[in-house]
Amino acid sequence: MTENNLLPPPVIETPEKREILKPIKPKFKFSPIFLIIVLSLVFVGTILAAYYYGISQKQPTVEVPVSVLTESTPIPSEAIPTTRPLSGQITWLQKPLKISPLDIFTSSKNDPDISLHHFSEARFYETAILPDGSKLVNLFLPTDGMGTYDELYRLIKSPEGNISFIDDNNQTWENRKNIFSSKVILSSFSVRELNPPERLIHKLDKNSVSFKKGYIKEGTFDKIINPKLIEKNEFGDLYVVYNSDKENPDIRSREFFLVLKDNTYFSYELEIPFFSDDMKVYLTWSDNSNPTSQFMSKIRSGCGTGFFGPDTIKDGSSLLNSKVQVASYNQSPIYQIKDVSSPILKELYEGYTSNYREPTDKPILSFNDFINVKNHFLYQDFLGDWLIYINQDYALQAECGKPVIYLYPEKDTQVSVKVGADITKSEPLYPENGWTVLAHSSGQLDYEGRVYPNLFWEGTGKGFYPNLTNYGFVVAQKDLISTLNSQLKQLGLNTQESADFMEFWTDKLPKTPFVCFTWLGSAEMNQLAPLSVTPRPDTSIRIFLDFAGLDKPISLIPQKLSAPPRRGFTLVEWGGLLVK
Repeated sequence: MTENNLLPPPVIETPEKREILKPIKPKFKFSPIFLIIVLSLVFVGTILAAYYYGISQKQPTVEVPVSVLTESTPIPSEAIPTTRPLSGQITWLQKPLKISPLDIFTSSKNDPDISLHHFSEARFYETAILPDGSKLVNLFLPTDGMGTYDELYRLIKSPEGNISFIDDNNQTWENRKNIFSSKVILSSFSVRELNPPERLIHKLDKNSVSFKKGYIKEGTFDKIINPKLIEKNEFGDLYVVYNSDKENPDIRSREFFLVLKDNTYFSYELEIPFFSDDMKVYLTWSDNSNPTSQFMSKIRSGCGTGFFGPDTIKDGSSLLNSKVQVASYNQSPIYQIKDVSSPILKELYEGYTSNYREPTDKPILSFNDFINVKNHFLYQDFLGDWLIYINQDYALQAECGKPVIYLYPEKDTQVSVKVGADITKSEPLYPENGWTVLAHSSGQLDYEGRVYPNLFWEGTGKGFYPNLTNYGFVVAQKDLISTLNSQLKQLGLNTQESADFMEFWTDKLPKTPFVCFTWLGSAEMNQLAPLSVTPRPDTSIRIFLDFAGLDKPISLIPQKLSAPPRRGFTLVEWGGLLVK
């Protein structure tokens, strides 16, 4: 808060002050001429006010509450549009209006990144009217990654047809300005409602809960499946979305989305007050213990640090039978399931016993002993959902299984590769500062006097494992191998890379009547286990398979599979979720 926002303290009139304060006599008198002039001005002003009020009644009503356009950090004058929208009120459209494509893209084809964008398929939507009549426009540009996804850009179109680019994070413009023609320039304005805070506070009857901002989705509200409204606030509408477990509908993962005024949305994560940043809990345990374990929010975890959103159990579910209070937080009870017949406990125990374990002095617990350790706990939140947290010391362990990296420079090149993961196995051995290899155009890699066809690693990504619960494919067992071979080709792998993939994964695939699988692409892998490669590849293809066995088919939203053309220095990586 700045000094300009501070109000002076209220003046408290004590009896003593009231006695001191006396009426002040005016030091001058109004002349008749002065009074006539003032009255004339008031009369004229009244007529003008009435006139403009009458006009305003003929204007269309604002469909939603207005917002304010503000000027952001100053930028060079040559980047400021010739027609600048004035600060003031914005009228948001209730529903984005699709418009004809704007002629704003570059005609240059020299930059390798240009080929990743499908300019002819770009979609433009007007979302608001600015004070000077300019239009706020959302551009969704299909771009190749794993399949094709939409990149979101926000533009201002002036009444004269000038186009400027809104870059609220000061990164998108520098990274993507090469795709636009010279007629598109950087705007100096920021729209407050399109920049929601890092934390949202949702007020309840007696207290409140807070949400932490996650990531922006380059999609629109109509793509969210079965949203449930929690509240309306100055930035938009906050929703919760549930995804039911494939095997037990009472277990649901969930995400929170703040849908902004322009129909795009941010992901938010509920903050749990008794968790530290490293996922350790601070509770008052009934046995006065103080466990130092980390607790994760997924019964079936991926190979990252976690998912956006925990697993929850529906209130009233039979899965909650025989829960016993084991701790508390600020008078809120914390429970643990103790029923020996509980399917959740049985699944947790199967995961615990299936972990690969080196010989140690700690034998694997019996099921009865397992029930009595702090392997999980339950907490009911403000929505009535039961959040389940799993002790990582007893959890099913999963790693990013054999991601293999191929490098194809156009000529012999010294290449540095660093992986954003906690690596447990690698070939060649992964040094602290990453690999530095001599890469040949054939794909051959020279490293410390030996020749390698690729770089291989296993471990846990340092980023979040993406939640793609509703997306993927369900394939009958008899069609599994042929389907995977076909899709590997669609995803951009060549014959040798596909053969390497199938050689490693075929024996590890489920033998159930049906198999569901979901592909992570470059965007998701950059989030899960980012690569730092020097020099930077011109083309990157990163794919990752997540799969599970099914006794009967389920309904999933099919993914669109495609790959960028290989141009210049190309990096290819494939991997999958390996349950240890």
